Amino acid sequence: MKLSEPKIQVHNAMLTLEWADWTPTVISWTGGSISGTLITARYIQIAKTVYYYFRWNANGSGNTLAALGFTFPTTSPLESYNTSIGVGREVTNSGLAIQVLYSTTGGTDYAKVQLHNTSTAISNSRGLTCAGQYRVA
Repeated sequence: MKLSEPKIQVHNAMLTLEWADWTPTVISWTGGSISGTLITARYIQIAKTVYYYFRWNANGSGNTLAALGFTFPTTSPLESYNTSIGVGREVTNSGLAIQVLYSTTGGTDYAKVQLHNTSTAISNSRGLTCAGQYRVA
């Protein structure tokens, strides 16, 4: 997917900003191992707001998670823990909604990704796509 480049007009001149790739660390929120394939992770920071797009596919066996987490492309958000910082969709099987929360585990800040229907697990061969924004200092 090609994300269009945002254009900002500043005093009658156009400024084009570019999305940057980042390689997040993906963890199992509930412990255990997790395997998957990062499809894309891109972000852009405009002033003190970071916009991101994240797409990941679970693969292998044994992936049955209540949630997963990924590291941020920049410094941690200014938002309070458990604040919503994004939305998305499980794109492979059920099409269920995804919520992304700013959270922490083991002393590290993560974007916590979980299916909106928390009784459904993130399992094998599920593709997850989400996007959002958060404020930084």
